[in-house]
Amino acid sequence: MDMPLDKVRTFIEEKKIFSPGDAIIAGLSGGADSVCLFRMLVCLQQEYRLSLYALHVNHGIRGKDAADDEMFAKELADSYGIQFKSVFYPVSDIAKNMNMTIEEAGRYIRYRVFEEERKRLGADKIAVAHHKNDQVETILFRMCRGTGIKGLLGMDAERENIIRPLMCLQRNEIIEYLKDIGQDYREDATNRCTDYDRNRIRHKVIPQLENINEAAVEHIAAMSDNLRQIYDWMTAETDKLYRQYVKEYDGYAEIVCNNLVKMYPAARTEIIRRMINTQTGSLKDITMRHIDMTVKLAEMETGKNIHLPYGLCAEREYGILRIKKEETCKDNCFDKFEYILNREDIEGEALDIQLYNVYLPDAEMFCEKLNVAVSLKAYKTDTMEIPKNNCTKWFDYDRINCKLSIRRPQEDDYFVLSNGGTKKITRYMIDCKVPRKYRDRIVVAADGSHVLAVLGGRIGEDYYVNDNTESVLELSIG
Repeated sequence: MDMPLDKVRTFIEEKKIFSPGDAIIAGLSGGADSVCLFRMLVCLQQEYRLSLYALHVNHGIRGKDAADDEMFAKELADSYGIQFKSVFYPVSDIAKNMNMTIEEAGRYIRYRVFEEERKRLGADKIAVAHHKNDQVETILFRMCRGTGIKGLLGMDAERENIIRPLMCLQRNEIIEYLKDIGQDYREDATNRCTDYDRNRIRHKVIPQLENINEAAVEHIAAMSDNLRQIYDWMTAETDKLYRQYVKEYDGYAEIVCNNLVKMYPAARTEIIRRMINTQTGSLKDITMRHIDMTVKLAEMETGKNIHLPYGLCAEREYGILRIKKEETCKDNCFDKFEYILNREDIEGEALDIQLYNVYLPDAEMFCEKLNVAVSLKAYKTDTMEIPKNNCTKWFDYDRINCKLSIRRPQEDDYFVLSNGGTKKITRYMIDCKVPRKYRDRIVVAADGSHVLAVLGGRIGEDYYVNDNTESVLELSIG
């Protein structure tokens, strides 16, 4: 009967998840996982001299069912003499106001409430009920979104004030343990709803993997543990490289491009992630695409700067790669630039670029800052209508011979006209009466010297979309 509890006790000792005498807040939703966590902590309370508290967060989503969950959790805590607190938050409203999914908002609120309560009580740890199946769901979810080695590590058994004592158990072990001790729990109907990404992984993907191998969850979790050992070793090696080659200053971090390029790819990735982290304190929105773009910049395969999340830019100047805030780049690295975009850069989600000091000829308007979205999509003549507004333009991507670039105009740039003739970009600016002071402030999308379009201006007629078009390049400005 106590085998799962013995596994958890051993896991706690091995990972040093908490210490004797700690005060622990247990998240108690009323579901099987949190009830198992609560009952096990109660069993270990005297052995480890723990001060226990139970905290329930009512998301305000499921009406009477949510109220019943709260009452169940309270009665369970009361039956063991554990101090209980419930907090209500309208998660749906919060998700809408913060532009999050309900899942994201629920997680954000839970951890915020947990930490507030921890500080109020002066507790040491917050215990949450994630287990091996949750770990595998997290890994698969990150794989689908795109991740590096660190993302494949999944969740930590202990991180800052959060502990996960059940990470050594699978879901079926939790259910069996509750059955053996005769403990009821609440079923959340939304956990069966496959509208949520994680639920689809839980109820559709993982069962299919278990059809291939019934130990799939165990094996994926073990892979994550092995990767963690490798990552710990790689982190120690990266520490040495970072101290040797990266210099940090107030507002930016820099490295000699040649020193970065000669490193192993895995080390390059970690060095860049750390350089970014010095300026942001967060890597949540940093993807491998951002890392790859920065590496290409260091290798001189792209232009002189790129944009990153959190208002950062990476710039290359005289063989030095710098990660810094965009406002510090504005005056010295956005007047001359060139973004060379490969097909893989613009497939899928739109690639967002921020430009500074741009003149739009048709609107006769100068913009200190301009957002440009670049995307690629398959063209379906029967269901897709070519945009007719001035802010969104479509081009036949398959006619591009070189590489798409977004840059300032150059002397040899030209348009192809409808009669097959050409017009130099310099002639175009004169004909459009672009003020002389703004002629070096317009921006073109070009295929070599062949101009697809001037942003906010003319389109080259030989790139028009037609019935033979298969891939559409979309440029949107705003």
